[in-house]
Amino acid sequence: MPIQTERPLRVGFVSCWDVNDDSAMSGMPASAWKALSKQNLDLVHLNSLLLSQAETLPASPSLNLTRFLKGWAKAIMHPIVRNLFKKLVTGFKSSPNSTFDAQNFIEKAALQGQHLTELIQQDQFDLLFGVCISTYLYSLETTIPIIYASDATANLINSTYPEYQQKCQDYHNACNQIERQSLRGCLKSVLMEYWQD
Repeated sequence: MPIQTERPLRVGFVSCWDVNDDSAMSGMPASAWKALSKQNLDLVHLNSLLLSQAETLPASPSLNLTRFLKGWAKAIMHPIVRNLFKKLVTGFKSSPNSTFDAQNFIEKAALQGQHLTELIQQDQFDLLFGVCISTYLYSLETTIPIIYASDATANLINSTYPEYQQKCQDYHNACNQIERQSLRGCLKSVLMEYWQD
């Protein structure tokens, strides 16, 4: 009689970054993917699936949306559509004096969590592992344990990089609100910075 072994854990790797790009987000998503790939896991990258279902991509406290969207368009779209999309994306750039709608920003984050909720309900994951994607976890509804890792918090990004430093206080507050709520739903969080209240 053959020995029955337990099946490997099915892990949903939630990341909006290319796991083959060592330069994306200091290489953290790619490094995490490579490390987990070497384990006895049934690892599923949810990036392309998540993005294909997204109606609206929110600005995330942990990514440069314009750069991300341009890269995403280049990677998957037909050249004609890609050029049109790039022109549209430039509209996402805002000056520091532009009006910021915190409620809309938070609603877009909630929409991403709803899309991820729908996506994971279509499969049977034992664990979700998120890298630098707190926005996607904001309104996620699941009983699946979540482990979250990031090399920078929204607070660190907003206080370090000039393009984020110049944003209004409402933007910073919304980023912190989204991240804090997201982390509350995680079983474990691995961060390079801790909240100081």
